[in-house]
Amino acid sequence: MSINQSVSIKNAPNFLWGEGCNGHWLKKDGSFTIISEMMPRGASEKRHLHRGTEQFFYCLKGMLNIELNGEEHILHEGDGINIPPDAPHTVYNNSDKNVKFLVISCPNLLEDRVYVVE
Repeated sequence: MSINQSVSIKNAPNFLWGEGCNGHWLKKDGSFTIISEMMPRGASEKRHLHRGTEQFFYCLKGMLNIELNGEEHILHEGDGINIPPDAPHTVYNNSDKNVKFLVISCPNLLEDRVYVVE
């Protein structure tokens, strides 16, 4: 995307992940990233942490469950939560509807994910 070009899920690079989850790179370059994600009901990601990346999850639509350091948080529309570096977490959708959310990550370290095995 060029500096003067607007971006949306209609023109952002798309990727599929996990159990039917869908992501759009709203911003992938520079010092931070922004992903718009959709997670269908019943879907989850594997528990992991990021060695050097801080993340912020912001719920746009629906209800998003996040387990962070063994504590469950439920984000409703308009709620957000910060995930510090090295904090084990997982995101999942326990509701009966799709959930849409943003993930902002800083710094832009795409290869610092470590899966947590317990």
